[in-house]
Amino acid sequence: GGRVRTPGGLASLDGVRPASETESFEEQLVQATWMNVNEKVMPGVTIVLGLPCSGTSVLAPMLASLTPNTQAVDCSQLLDKEMERRTDIGVTMHNMLARGQVVPLSTTLQLLRGVINLTCSDSLVLENCPMYADQIEHLTREFRIDRVFYIAGNDKAVDAWKEEYTKASVGETTGQPFGYHLERLEPIVQYFSRLGKLERLEVTKTPDAEKLKKMIEQATTPQFAIVTGLSAKLTPEQANALAAAYGTKALTTEGVVEWANAALKRTVDPAKPDEFFAALKKFADSGSSSLLVLDRYPSTAEDAAHFLGKFGEPKVVVNVGIDDEKLQEEFEEAHAEDDPPIDADAIPDRLAAQRTAHDDMVKVFEEKAPGSLMAVDGKLPAQEITDMVKARLLPRVYVIVAPSGTSGFSGLLADSICTARTEGAKRGKFTVIDCNRLFQRGIHSAAIEDKLLKASFMAEAPDCVPAKLWMELFQEAFANSANPMGTFLVVNFPTPCAVGSSPTARDQFWMLESISAFMGILHVNLSMTAFCDLCSDSQEEFEAYSAFSEAVRAQTAQQFGGQQLCDVELAEPKHAEEAINKVTSAFLTFQDKVES
Repeated sequence: GGRVRTPGGLASLDGVRPASETESFEEQLVQATWMNVNEKVMPGVTIVLGLPCSGTSVLAPMLASLTPNTQAVDCSQLLDKEMERRTDIGVTMHNMLARGQVVPLSTTLQLLRGVINLTCSDSLVLENCPMYADQIEHLTREFRIDRVFYIAGNDKAVDAWKEEYTKASVGETTGQPFGYHLERLEPIVQYFSRLGKLERLEVTKTPDAEKLKKMIEQATTPQFAIVTGLSAKLTPEQANALAAAYGTKALTTEGVVEWANAALKRTVDPAKPDEFFAALKKFADSGSSSLLVLDRYPSTAEDAAHFLGKFGEPKVVVNVGIDDEKLQEEFEEAHAEDDPPIDADAIPDRLAAQRTAHDDMVKVFEEKAPGSLMAVDGKLPAQEITDMVKARLLPRVYVIVAPSGTSGFSGLLADSICTARTEGAKRGKFTVIDCNRLFQRGIHSAAIEDKLLKASFMAEAPDCVPAKLWMELFQEAFANSANPMGTFLVVNFPTPCAVGSSPTARDQFWMLESISAFMGILHVNLSMTAFCDLCSDSQEEFEAYSAFSEAVRAQTAQQFGGQQLCDVELAEPKHAEEAINKVTSAFLTFQDKVES
């Protein structure tokens, strides 16, 4: 029951090189195998971020209570208690602090491993870790970061937290000023925002437990794909094929009941929606999958109505069709060994009743979530149907055409959009794909690394790769993101080879359109003055980028309709923050129009 199957195959060994003096073939083989196993056995963590007095100490244990066998850990308190207990590690830390040294992150990680071993926890909810953005890389070597929650206050809330923190710090000599916490938190928030992992809990004051509970409920609502149909053979086959495409397993009502009994020590009755949905939500919170595939649930109109009321519109409802003759054959085959045998004359009426109940259930989705319903012919191969469904679940993509320069201006724009506050309705998250990094070697799957290596022998530049590999790189970036069906910001696009080589700008946009739901292009135009202030003071670089930008503008004007294009002019901004805020505001307005 506790076994976990880890997929493996010879394809994962494509990147293994011949033995060398520094690394034998066996060592490479072990490393390649460990990379597959590591993802399955590495403990997961949820990170809680926020300024002092913002309510993180309340949020962390609430998040831990959502998932079975999870502990909330305040890393600052963890270190303090270790010193109070005067353990070997505690004494070492005390001596380091006495000499004016900083306790290294490795000490915190060692203590966290101890917490997991001592409590046999599957995951942790961390508060006050990481303390700095450069610690994130080290943290990811030891733990799988599943989600990040950030209590984000407006100016009024931040002022109140500062006042409360300052009063509580009177007389203390070891504490850091409030501004220190504000400064160190910003790059951490930006980092996780770019990955699409940050859940922003927007507040105007310190939230109480009831407020946090509602915000957590909204932020953690899972995404569902429902595979339904009358066939007890074709439908689960299709559900499993779709789930496998997204790296998960299809979930049946029986599976939820069994999981609740084992993990929650709770008996769940699927006929009671509130009871069943509570277990389903717990199951979703316990995993890191971006999509849950439900196999033949809901099965009744009443369950469908309750489901929509609880979780809202699913990403897709796949109705696998089957004709009456095939359905009867399947039914008779399944009940051939029944004793006493089923009355053959009663079978048509029984199946007709099942079809009526199924049609009533589907009708609920037709009326309340028509955009999610997708009817498919059960005679089609499972892979073909899966490809059709995946085409409905394509990620949304916005392209930002803007210079990078020495300041990384395009990246700063993406950071600003990812972390922008919005009033009213909850805004979706963004994941950033930086094309300057996308074509680098050493960060991809073994199969793609091998293709990049072979392409490099003939390529004029890293981004001059065959069209198929070009698309595979983007598809991998989508698939490996926190939400493969989410919204992406693509920066430093088109790549440099678009002018004077291949793939051309036209082809790059066409390929990106073919593998995504292409939403639009934000084109930032800079005057010479603005370019010097925001990117680089090189006249040569400005002229080169201007020529590139104009060529891209001409191409996109031919290739796309005006509703997909957003141009922002930056003439003489007073400072970088003003320019970035102007572009961010223009983009969010553009996004609202495109998606309305």
